[in-house]
Amino acid sequence: MGIYLNPGNEPFAASVNSELYVDKTELIKYTNSRIGKDRPLICSSRPRRFGKTMAVTMLAAYYSKG
Repeated sequence: MGIYLNPGNEPFAASVNSELYVDKTELIKYTNSRIGKDRPLICSSRPRRFGKTMAVTMLAAYYSKG
């Protein structure tokens, strides 16, 4: 028997439906809604290794002109 890469999406579907999955697709939309407000602050308090740096890096890439 061989080793199959990406044999199915059942494990991913199980992860998405679990309580630990954090969907960041609305992060840019939410950030845009806070720009130009009186208090445009966003606090992201998550446990270690929960994707805070990745989210900030994604936002920096989205809003940068480079």
